[in-house]
Amino acid sequence: PQVSLLRTTEQVGAPALRHLALEGSASLRGLGLLDSGVEITAVAGRYLLATSEGTRLEQPERYVAVHAWARAQRPDGVVLDDARTWVALRPSDLPPLDEITAEVSAMGRGVMARMGAEIVDDYEGPVLFEGQAATDLFRFLIPREVQGTPPAPSPGTSYKKAMRNEPRLGRRLLPEGWSVTSDPTTTGAVGSYTYDREGVAPRPVRLVEDAYVRDLAITRIPRHDVQ
Repeated sequence: PQVSLLRTTEQVGAPALRHLALEGSASLRGLGLLDSGVEITAVAGRYLLATSEGTRLEQPERYVAVHAWARAQRPDGVVLDDARTWVALRPSDLPPLDEITAEVSAMGRGVMARMGAEIVDDYEGPVLFEGQAATDLFRFLIPREVQGTPPAPSPGTSYKKAMRNEPRLGRRLLPEGWSVTSDPTTTGAVGSYTYDREGVAPRPVRLVEDAYVRDLAITRIPRHDVQ
């Protein structure tokens, strides 16, 4: 048996974060968007773990995440959307309020500007990603291709069928010479930790080596192609 608990131990700047959410949402008002908003999640506490095997763990758990989105729909039915995300250890580590609201407002206006954009013909060729787009490229491309925990069993679905669309080893993911390492031991980084939710110390994992997926980030649920 395992018993775990996240116990809140301090305030996480609720008034300031509420003000940020309201101001960020207000910057999207009146643009004519179909849907928009700003959501903030903040955690500051200690994670407690006790198991029948004798594990006793108490460690800090802290982060704040700001997520803003904007969505519009053209007369021809095409949906346009965009989003921005900020993640930090503490509210004080976030960018200033006026900087966040300015970027959220620019995001909303950008979505509306695309309402009148012409649909271009099919294009095959080089694409240059800059700024936030460069970050989003890796944020949306890499995680789904390296998170290898098998899906939960379901009636009428074989293991082979459930794994058909799952990430696989040996797949080319990035240009030659590019590699990706997941290192939760990085001190002070968002998402770092000393022990996982089962009391086991983490280690760096080389997920992508010279463009190809060589390992997967998984829980202790086994899969046939990862030892």
